[in-house]
Amino acid sequence: MMRNQILASTVSFALTLATPLQAQENPMAKAWSDFAEDIAAAGPWLMEQEGLAVDDPQVVANGYRYLATLLYVGLDVHLLNPNVDLPEWTVTFAPHAPYGGDHRDGVYHTTPVNPEGVYRVTGTPRGGIPASANIQTQDGWWQPGRANDVLETLDIMSLEQDT
Repeated sequence: MMRNQILASTVSFALTLATPLQAQENPMAKAWSDFAEDIAAAGPWLMEQEGLAVDDPQVVANGYRYLATLLYVGLDVHLLNPNVDLPEWTVTFAPHAPYGGDHRDGVYHTTPVNPEGVYRVTGTPRGGIPASANIQTQDGWWQPGRANDVLETLDIMSLEQDT
């Protein structure tokens, strides 16, 4: 639940920053203050969880690191890379940001796209052809009110290749 709240707060803040100042009812300072309050509440919430060994410094440090990772991923995906007209791949589930758990056997990238848009994906495999690779579209990416359902998955080996 907290992961969704942190990402939702990040998305809300990012949307406020993306809105032109003349269209905002609240000034940027209010958006920043609200965002900071949401993030500040995450630490106490974490320390109140049943069964958390708050007397173990390693457990506490890992908990705060996890919350920071959620913030990092939320800012990276929703604030620093929100342009559906010029999408750029963002690495998610990276060694430095393993939110949701370790993903040792995979490399995950994400980018926002317009469902009505047409995109061309190009690239060159590094180190040979991967054992498995796919492109997946989802309805939402941890956005409030969005289902986050998988819409389609394509195996890259089934796509047309330019020579």
